[in-house]
Amino acid sequence: MIWHIGIRNHKARVFLVAVVLLSAMLLPAVSFHPSLPSLRLEEFVLFGGWMVCLGVWAYGKGLKGLLRRSASEGAEELSVHTDGDYLQARRWVGRVVHAVILALVLSYAASNIYAVCFKGALFTFRDVMELVTFFKYYLVITLVISIRPDWGEWRFLQGAALAGMIILVGLGWVQHWDLAGFNTWMSAFLNPMQWEYMIFSLPSRAMGVFDNPNVYGMLAVILLAVLGVRYFFAEKSLKRFPLVLLLLMALLIKMEYLTLSRTALVGVAVLFTGCGAWALRRLGWNRKSWARIGVLLGVTLLLLTTAGDFLWRVGEGMDFENSTSMQGHILRWEEASGQFAESPVLGWGTQKSTMPTVVDNEYLLYLRRYGVVGLLAYAGFFLAPWVLAVAALRRMRTQGAGLGVDADSGGSAAIPERLLPAAAYVVVLPSILIYNFMAGIFYNLQIMTVLVMLMGFAYNGLIEVKCQERRRAAEKGNEQVRKPMEKPEMPG
Repeated sequence: MIWHIGIRNHKARVFLVAVVLLSAMLLPAVSFHPSLPSLRLEEFVLFGGWMVCLGVWAYGKGLKGLLRRSASEGAEELSVHTDGDYLQARRWVGRVVHAVILALVLSYAASNIYAVCFKGALFTFRDVMELVTFFKYYLVITLVISIRPDWGEWRFLQGAALAGMIILVGLGWVQHWDLAGFNTWMSAFLNPMQWEYMIFSLPSRAMGVFDNPNVYGMLAVILLAVLGVRYFFAEKSLKRFPLVLLLLMALLIKMEYLTLSRTALVGVAVLFTGCGAWALRRLGWNRKSWARIGVLLGVTLLLLTTAGDFLWRVGEGMDFENSTSMQGHILRWEEASGQFAESPVLGWGTQKSTMPTVVDNEYLLYLRRYGVVGLLAYAGFFLAPWVLAVAALRRMRTQGAGLGVDADSGGSAAIPERLLPAAAYVVVLPSILIYNFMAGIFYNLQIMTVLVMLMGFAYNGLIEVKCQERRRAAEKGNEQVRKPMEKPEMPG
């Protein structure tokens, strides 16, 4: 992929992954002008890095490329991170990524052309920005696929994610208590109207650096998925009870309660149910498995009993007749459903300048814009890495130590370090899909960047497994060739 051509140093690409992750978790968007879209640090990194890679590729394909092979290609072939088996597996997964993104682009083009030609719709600069969104997600996925971290690089990425998580948890408490007037001066950097409504109202809701506390709560769910698979399936955690992981998960659970997000609470419940069921199936119905599940459930419920404002909001949301939030959801759903019924196959196009962009149901929003054809492409974008991650985890169980599983720490029940992010995406996707019924994650460029990074690691998991399979097949073939050449022992 083009990241290897422009940025030949593997550690530099790993560093870029860490920068993109921390930017999405911790930094707000910057607005330069009201008429221009806001920009984020990771977007400068991604698009700027891609332009550098494109320039290097174009230079290598010019006069210099006619005289000799590109030096970057030769370096890639000789690199310890990209052996022949790995390159072949990565190319196969790259084709899947390209197909998924191409489906999004084609559905977008078909819907907008149809809407302009036959529905009299408008097509403006804001509608073009949809392609930029697709391209950003493509760059994040391919950047993650371009790395193959060794143990030290894994530790670096894990440390960056952990540092970001601790800062987020601390920020939630600072906002909750409004320490040193933090909420007053912080509001100048974020959306003032949204900030005043969420933070200075009673009860107050923690938002982090996001423009909506529900998004902040869903980030907690994604981080809980990353910690949850380590809590249940990491090799070291199988040897003894992982108290440190439990403490970190408790901090994230409490942070989610500070957001007062009911949809995120459902996401936590679905996530923990899925993790528990998978643990019982994978680790067995033994006392250790039930102890892990029981302790995690107990901590979750204990923290819930201390969240009085959260319990009040949950009760308010259950009163469907008087809940203004639910009434607003229903009105938006009815409007979007009526528009979808008028053009169900290809929809109305993006139409950001003439139709509301907030529907409170991302499936209805996508159906209204791009019809059934577009929704299929949207579903493929989320499901393709999930299917490949499940395939990688199933294949891994038949390989065992080939991917670094310690037989003394659980054997095939443990999940190797390289596949833990893929497992996190597997368990968190149901929570994300449920969240999209009441809100939507695809168009939130901040939290979606974190999820798309998990998608990249899900794709990476299958690359690693396919690489190991090819190596095992080659070793087995070499053994079969050597056996006939061995001199048989003489009897007696």
